[in-house]
Amino acid sequence: QALQTGEIMQWEEFLPPYSRWFYNIVYPNNQGLSVFFKDISEQKSNEAETLISNERFELASLATDDVIWDWNLITNEIWWNIRFREIFLYDQSEIESDINSWKLRIHPDDRDRTIKGIYDCIDQKKKFWSDEYRFRKRDGNYAYLYDRGYIMYNENQQPIRMIGAMMDITERKKSEIALHHLNEQLKQYSSKLQKAIEDERTRIAHEIHDELGQQITLIKLDINAINSSCTDKQARKEYQKVLSSIDILVKSLQRIASDLRPTMLDDLGFKATVEWYAKEFSKRTKIKCYFSGNVSEELLSKNLSISLFRIIQEALTNCARHSNATEILIEFHVLKNEILQLKITDNGNGFNTKENLNTTSLGLVGMQERARSVGAQLSISSVKQKGTRIKVQVPIKIHVHEKN
Repeated sequence: QALQTGEIMQWEEFLPPYSRWFYNIVYPNNQGLSVFFKDISEQKSNEAETLISNERFELASLATDDVIWDWNLITNEIWWNIRFREIFLYDQSEIESDINSWKLRIHPDDRDRTIKGIYDCIDQKKKFWSDEYRFRKRDGNYAYLYDRGYIMYNENQQPIRMIGAMMDITERKKSEIALHHLNEQLKQYSSKLQKAIEDERTRIAHEIHDELGQQITLIKLDINAINSSCTDKQARKEYQKVLSSIDILVKSLQRIASDLRPTMLDDLGFKATVEWYAKEFSKRTKIKCYFSGNVSEELLSKNLSISLFRIIQEALTNCARHSNATEILIEFHVLKNEILQLKITDNGNGFNTKENLNTTSLGLVGMQERARSVGAQLSISSVKQKGTRIKVQVPIKIHVHEKN
């Protein structure tokens, strides 16, 4: 045909004896024909693999509930699977063919961060990118998406293509937001409950100190008067025993009132109160208890002082009941990152934190609630036969603002 027409002829053909593909070109000239041929077997194999791969990709995009996208980084064209239209409710004619079909629909508050993030991944030659953001639907509402993509490079390590999938997480996000609001409400309720408990403790402490204290004092005065006028030696001894019992009762009431609401917190401050409580605890339990701290009282709000003191009380009570410790160290310092840190360390038996922290121990739950109510984080570490450490950390700025 080339000889008859004088036209250049070219074609591809497969030669079965060699199982190879060839590309042939025939050039007619005055002297006859010039024939060139090239082995293209590898190219044909790659084309077949690409065809199969593309077919699989298209089938996979139909099988998933995710929005699948394919972004050509050279031309900026982007392909969406049918789920884009189904989830976001757009007609085909409304969808731009380039990357603007994605960029323009990202929520304004998320747009700069999201776009910067994906281009940073491309510029830094990373393989994977992911982000969460809001995406505008046709009706003006926004869907929450979890989006992730895989970046492909050519032999020169130039980014040429990015394939990804969008997962609609709107319902999950709504649940997270609702749960966050619920947690905030519970935190507020817990704070109010703690305040109500402290107010009730204060009231009861005053009742014990004022009412019971005065009545017992009057009883003691009456017994003293009777004892003074009594001439019977045996009776005087009995009166003296009663007076001693009353003195013990008065001390017990004073201790109970102080435990309920130590007025020293208001009068002398946190440090002096904890030092006093540590000494009284040592007297009662014979466990050596030490306190060290350099925190200014100006950094402590009333609410924080009470909560930290209650945590110390609960920790020392638990230690006395369960740990068999001989020493306890209470440390209260300001860290360099403007964090107040309270540490309570004992040398007792220790325990399995995985087991005990998952129980409904009122003591541990109470300390956790106290910490949460003032925006603090409480952690417990313990090693069997080596003791336990309770650590409470709270940002200074929260309670300086509250105090002011």
